[in-house]
Amino acid sequence: MQRLSIILVILAILAAGCGKEEAPQADEQKGSQSEETVLYVNPEQGIEITNGEGWTKKEEISEPFNVRFENEKATVIITMISNKKSVDEIKDELISGAGEVTILEEEDHSVSFQTKRKESIRSDVFIERSDEESRVIIFMTPAGEYENNKAKFDEFKENIHFE
Repeated sequence: MQRLSIILVILAILAAGCGKEEAPQADEQKGSQSEETVLYVNPEQGIEITNGEGWTKKEEISEPFNVRFENEKATVIITMISNKKSVDEIKDELISGAGEVTILEEEDHSVSFQTKRKESIRSDVFIERSDEESRVIIFMTPAGEYENNKAKFDEFKENIHFE
C-alpha cells in the first residue's frame, strides 16, 4: 500500500509538471550512434532500456524502485511494486490518484485515461506481472500533444527489456 501511495504522489507531481518544456541538455550524445545504444540499465531491478534517442533520465528512487524519463513534453515512469495487489486494484488506485478522469480505454493489463483539468494530461498505464513483482509503466503527456508523442511512447515501450 505504501509503495502504491508513493507512486500516486509521483504521478500527481509529474502530471502537474508534464507541460513544462525544458532546454536540451548539453551532455546528450551526438553524431553517429551504434545500432543499439543503451539509455539506462539497472541490474538490481533487471531492467535495460535501449535506443532512447531524445530521452533523458530525470529521477530514480530505489525504494520503491521508480525511474522517470522525459523527452520534450513526454514523460515515462517505470516502477516495480509487490504482487500483493491485483492488476485491477493497481489500476483503480492510479486512476483515483489522478483525480477526476475520463477512461479512454481499458484492457486486462492496461488502462488509458485523461484528466479533467484545464491542462488535461493523457496517461497510458501498462502493468506486467512476474512471479515476484508487478512492473508498472506509465506514459504521460499533455492531451493535446498525445498524437505527436504516441510514436515516441510505442518505440520506448519496445525498447524496455526486463530479465
